[in-house]
Amino acid sequence: MGKLRAYGWFSTRYKGVFYISHFAFKKGQKLSSQDEQRVINNWRRIEEQNP
Repeated sequence: MGKLRAYGWFSTRYKGVFYISHFAFKKGQKLSSQDEQRVINNWRRIEEQNP
């Protein structure tokens, strides 16, 4: 059975903030390239936006 995983990062713009990028059901331990790209895209959208 798969496990629910949350992917995210600690903000570089806002001290003490942890963003959840997305959730996924996973069977294995390895980070998929699709999950990695999704986190990168979400990070760019949030961290690189103009204030």
